[in-house]
Amino acid sequence: MIMKRIIQFTAAVALAFGLYSCDSDPLEDMPEDVPTTTFQSVDELLSDMEPEVSSFTVDVSTGGTFTTNRGSEITIPANAFVDGSGQAVTGNVDLEFQEIFNASDAITSGAFTISNGIPIGTGGAFFIGAEQNGQALGVTPGQSVQVQIPSQQTNQAMQLFTGGTSISTSPQWAPLDTAQFWAWMNVVGNYFNVNMNRLMWVNCDYFTNPSWEDPVHFDLLGRTGLNSTNSQLFVVEQSNLATYPLQMGSNYSFMNSEVRNAKCNSGVSQVVVALAIYNNTIYLGHTTITPAAGTTYPIQMAAVTQADLQAFLNSL
Repeated sequence: MIMKRIIQFTAAVALAFGLYSCDSDPLEDMPEDVPTTTFQSVDELLSDMEPEVSSFTVDVSTGGTFTTNRGSEITIPANAFVDGSGQAVTGNVDLEFQEIFNASDAITSGAFTISNGIPIGTGGAFFIGAEQNGQALGVTPGQSVQVQIPSQQTNQAMQLFTGGTSISTSPQWAPLDTAQFWAWMNVVGNYFNVNMNRLMWVNCDYFTNPSWEDPVHFDLLGRTGLNSTNSQLFVVEQSNLATYPLQMGSNYSFMNSEVRNAKCNSGVSQVVVALAIYNNTIYLGHTTITPAAGTTYPIQMAAVTQADLQAFLNSL
């Protein structure tokens, strides 16, 4: 959904992600003749690639347990839903569930792991919602739904973050506000087990307490004319799986394929990914850095197909 990709679109649209193997770089040995694309923007392209949304139908009178293709388990008790007026719902209800487990998921969905400008290390995130006849439902007072997801990493500082109640809007993560609703998380083997009395975006995270190298610059090589209207940049912090738009420093600019005055987390190895659509062609580049203020880092751009892009994102 393109609306989901319209997040806080920092003038340069930069995103950060992950791990990849130098021994098998999907950008190597690309064909010289790359087909053109029908996508008009990076947002449109990524929306077409976002992670699967699982759909289930539950009988409200009995509830049920559902398992996704990626190993998450959703448990709904009987009589768990109410409508917008607080009235009990009967009959069948449609559930939707989306998992955000890795760099590809975050980049294509726009569900970046950053909270109020601070990177957060993620152990896994998800959205759960319920509808009947197109109307959003809530959880019956006194009831809760349970979601168990495979943990992507664990950390003693892990806590729950929530990010809103619409799957069509990129989550804006904030620590759980117990004054509004309750949820709790525990670790069961290699899974996070989350109980909640509200249907919403949920993330198992911890703050990374960054310090910033500022300014940091990037030159996108091999394709002139790239700027914040046709390109996006992404970063992945390899040690904590944090993924977020490239952050802007003072006097930030992105024009003529030159990014100036960005800021990057100090002392942390990170992959910076650049993605553009120019003249109906997809361009992709990346570099791995441990940033130093005042340095200009080159990113070699290459024309790729959508399949090439997906292969690269899967390698992160």
